[in-house]
Amino acid sequence: MPDRSGGMRVSKSHNATGFTQCIIVRARPPYQIVAASRILDETGLYTADLDCPDPQLLVYAAAMGAIGAIFQRDGVADSGEIISRMASALRVHGPLRHQHRQIGPASMAWSMLSEFTPEDRHDRQPLISDELAFCFTGRLHFRKEIASKLGVEPKRAEALADGALAFSAWQKWGKEALDQLEGQFALLAYSETDQTLVAARSPYAAPPLVYHQRQNRFAVASMPSALFALHDIPKELDEQRIADSLVLNNQDTGTTFYVGIDALPSGHWIEASPHGVSVRRYYNFEAVEPLRLAR
Repeated sequence: MPDRSGGMRVSKSHNATGFTQCIIVRARPPYQIVAASRILDETGLYTADLDCPDPQLLVYAAAMGAIGAIFQRDGVADSGEIISRMASALRVHGPLRHQHRQIGPASMAWSMLSEFTPEDRHDRQPLISDELAFCFTGRLHFRKEIASKLGVEPKRAEALADGALAFSAWQKWGKEALDQLEGQFALLAYSETDQTLVAARSPYAAPPLVYHQRQNRFAVASMPSALFALHDIPKELDEQRIADSLVLNNQDTGTTFYVGIDALPSGHWIEASPHGVSVRRYYNFEAVEPLRLAR
């Protein structure tokens, strides 16, 4: 119900899918929803309501959709049925726009929840250029600085969504682009030349990525539900992880509540190739040089 302060009310409900649903309702008649967004959350363990008297309230959604990819590490391209099932599962997290594409033994799916910035109206993914495929979800900061480093004219940058800008950075720098990009994001990049699929999360407030690997296949997505859509991944609860959560032991950031489904921690990337799967931390807060101000 709206409050009587003349402002707005934000109702936030966390659920098991990993999303926080935020709905802003006007406090004066007509009582209508003026904004709605979902913010990715890695725990989904609580529910909260918050009254906000500020009528100029702005809600920032750290992620505006969901992404997923399937890589057949044996080089055999699938028929397209598997990625179609994953894309259908992701669609609930981004009904505004959604698409999936295939490039060799890899395929990607993308869905968009809503447009949050002017550049979002240009967003169309997955992005494919030559032998590189790319998916992105989240937000970039310091867009002007990134565009300048890439040699993109300001007028041209206005027509590039965050995903397209990040794709240009990946084309130029590869995994080193992760050191250049600032924001809250998760991305997927597949190189047909190198036969590698890379998934990465920004160092802080990053949208989640979960993955499952078997002998010849690697699958990664924003939500476990997208992995379960593949049908041959068992939905088996990890009782030890649940027990740890009940005593607030969340130190292991690489596990989920399901057996066989792992979580990629923030500030890490994971690379899958025909030779294996490896995870590496690319950002270390302790390695950041301290800022010392002159007295």
